[in-house]
Amino acid sequence: MFLTPENKLNTTQKELINNLCKSSSGLERALLLAREFRNLMENKLGKQLRGWIENVLRSGISEIATFANGLLRDYQSIENAISLPWSNGPVEGNVNKLKTIKRQMYGRASFELLRKRLVLKPT
Repeated sequence: MFLTPENKLNTTQKELINNLCKSSSGLERALLLAREFRNLMENKLGKQLRGWIENVLRSGISEIATFANGLLRDYQSIENAISLPWSNGPVEGNVNKLKTIKRQMYGRASFELLRKRLVLKPT
């Protein structure tokens, strides 16, 4: 629920989040950090990622800090993924399709049949 946009939460969920945040300042900070991260991703604000990570590391929330440290390990590629308009989604989709078909056919058919199932021929 922390990552769900507020306008998509029903009143019961909003009340639950408000009650949880009132009972724990740590949860309130976690909610704010999660929503900031979602905003960075949605609005392609990769240049603000470093500042978000610094805020997380100062927050004292070890679970989110572990996530932020993981982001730092490959920072440049993550910043590019957030900032740039390109995606490797179509390529990953084709690889996933190939692997799925390959698993289904394992030991049952030749490479020729696999090629026929994957390669589109113009009609």
